[in-house]
Amino acid sequence: MGIQTGIYYFTWYNEQRWREAPVKDTPLLGQYDSSDASIISWQLDLIRYCGIDYVIFELIPAGNWGFATVERGIDTAIAYLRKNAMQWSFLVDAKNCSSNTVMEQHSEIAAIEKMYRYVLGRRWTDGLVRGPSGKPLLFVFAPVYEDALIIGEELATDMEFRMPIFYPDWYWDTLVQAEEVIPRRYLEQLRPRLGGDDRRRMPLFDLLVALGYVSFWEASGSVRNFAGFSSVIPGYDDSLLKRVPQVAPRVSRREGETLRRQFRAAAHSRPEHIIIYGWNEYFERTSIEPSTEFGMEYVEVLRSLIGELRDAEAGKVEMRKSDRQLPEALVGRRAAPRSRRSWTRRSVRDTAYLSSGSLTVRAVPEGSCHPIRLYPRNSSYRR
Repeated sequence: MGIQTGIYYFTWYNEQRWREAPVKDTPLLGQYDSSDASIISWQLDLIRYCGIDYVIFELIPAGNWGFATVERGIDTAIAYLRKNAMQWSFLVDAKNCSSNTVMEQHSEIAAIEKMYRYVLGRRWTDGLVRGPSGKPLLFVFAPVYEDALIIGEELATDMEFRMPIFYPDWYWDTLVQAEEVIPRRYLEQLRPRLGGDDRRRMPLFDLLVALGYVSFWEASGSVRNFAGFSSVIPGYDDSLLKRVPQVAPRVSRREGETLRRQFRAAAHSRPEHIIIYGWNEYFERTSIEPSTEFGMEYVEVLRSLIGELRDAEAGKVEMRKSDRQLPEALVGRRAAPRSRRSWTRRSVRDTAYLSSGSLTVRAVPEGSCHPIRLYPRNSSYRR
């Protein structure tokens, strides 16, 4: 099997969630309800059109105020994926907080295990994509180091777990002392993952790979291969969330060049998975989904890149013109102007997307929390 492509997919949007921050980009369908079956079908039709192999659902704690919306959205989406022989995974996010909460890092292993058991209980594992180990693959968002060790040692019997984490680029090659970030009682467990070496000082990148972390996203064009996983973005800007401190840099989309450069760099490193962040993340401005600002531009860029990847894997020297067509339900909705300012939200909705009259948008007062970032133990950085 060649390189598999996955994309983060969020089912947390509803009236309350959209009010969390003044988003700068708007979906072409407007501020939709993620539990609406017609919205989900439309989104997944486009994801299939791009050639993406699997989606990664963000799963939040059952006690979160937006859980009902997320749960309904995932249930509906999985029914679609089963019907269309597509795969999926989950990003288990135990961080029950608002988007800009300042908080200390602490163990969440009990909540992580509870959410893992919930996925098993809902029988949502039949279509899980396989990781490099050959086992079904699950992701856990940014656990503290000791939790990562426990997950790897105690939860990974029948599953492969990887832990997406964000660090600014300049951290990756920083030399760290393992005992400064790993509690002493866990150091013996870590040594076999480091090849049996009694290493104490090592690049942060090596430590993270040994613990099972992968990058959530990277800002530079030189995307790294985290033991089989590379992550790419079209751009990034979380400034509207007013996080303190503002650690993550803004990454310009550069008219699609950021996504092209990162995707090609990832493919060149030959990982087993390229993960795109993400389909519809509007609060950090990483969305591929068609919007009033970008139209279908990033859908087409991603489709072209995946087609280029498949051509390269097939040993073709030249890119072929893809013979894939838009799903029939999307015909007549594809056109998007190159000039973003000349189109209004109303004109896009009326002429490009709602002409069939088949889509409805509802809103209910629910939503979800937003991922937080992980920093080293004893660090002064806080989300």
